[in-house]
Amino acid sequence: MMRAKQNPEGSIVFVRDFATERMMYEDVVEILFGPNSNFSRAMNEGSANCGKTADIIENDMEATIQDSDKALRLQLDMNSCSEQYIEAMKACGPNDPCLKKAEADYHACFEPLKAELEQVMFRICKRSKSDLDLQIGCQQKLYSQSNSAFRSAASDLYAFTEPILAKIYSPSYNEMFNIWRELTVPLPVLHHLPFRVCKNSLSAFLL
Repeated sequence: MMRAKQNPEGSIVFVRDFATERMMYEDVVEILFGPNSNFSRAMNEGSANCGKTADIIENDMEATIQDSDKALRLQLDMNSCSEQYIEAMKACGPNDPCLKKAEADYHACFEPLKAELEQVMFRICKRSKSDLDLQIGCQQKLYSQSNSAFRSAASDLYAFTEPILAKIYSPSYNEMFNIWRELTVPLPVLHHLPFRVCKNSLSAFLL
């Protein structure tokens, strides 16, 4: 598109704003990084999968908190058994039958609590490991899918926009588009915003 303006000397100067090239460039960006692109689908699918994983971990957290509270109560009860045993030994003095009974009472009090505590701690460890495996798995899948889609999109961006930028013969305009292309690549990864936001920012900047 050509726009005419009058310079200070009074002559008419036609300034090209490269509207066609801008539109073509924005279309390429929209196809490669827009909301319907393979990259966005990979990010959305991976994020949705990690969202489900987060829900599972959150539900497990409630059970873990309950088990942790139970483990604390069991530990306090075990401490109470030990304190009662100490007091019983003091009361028995050198009386062997009394000491043996105190020891038997201690084991009867302590051992069931210890066994239950071990079961509770096993559930906590098993659940924590499962949650960690789920978290690592979803993050690995998200990285793998998004990285593959991003590499492909970034490569296509340079391949498809190079002929477009070659038609922008204005040095400053061409340089500006090259700079914007360099900025285009990391933006979807850093923010994963709908790319129309970036495209509209470019249009506002150029107009």
